[in-house]
Amino acid sequence: MVTFTEKNKFEFSYSYSWDNTDFNGEGIKYNIFSRNQYATILNVTSLNNHWSAGAIVAARSTVYANYKFKLTPGPAFEYDIFPYEQANRRQLRLLYHFGPEFSVYNDTTENLVLSEVLPIHSVTAAYQVV
Repeated sequence: MVTFTEKNKFEFSYSYSWDNTDFNGEGIKYNIFSRNQYATILNVTSLNNHWSAGAIVAARSTVYANYKFKLTPGPAFEYDIFPYEQANRRQLRLLYHFGPEFSVYNDTTENLVLSEVLPIHSVTAAYQVV
């Protein structure tokens, strides 16, 4: 879900997937279980015709990647190749954000920890025609 006003953009996304598969291999019964949840909230305010600044919060939980819970909040800076007033029609944008990443694991990691806080930074690109 994305909403635009004259000076502000609010974006929310959420995904959930679940899979439970049984199969036999070489006389052994296997069970593969996977559950993934991911949510992101981005709120930025236009600084000029191409630049926006604001905040992002991303949360994730996935059995496959061993995350019981992962939270990544921080400031966000967005550059759109197209002028801001065209954002509800087309976008080619770069998003940069940084901050702490709070992770709680389902099982001990190879570094022998069950939780940790690490610094992160991320650059993503997106193209969208509405």
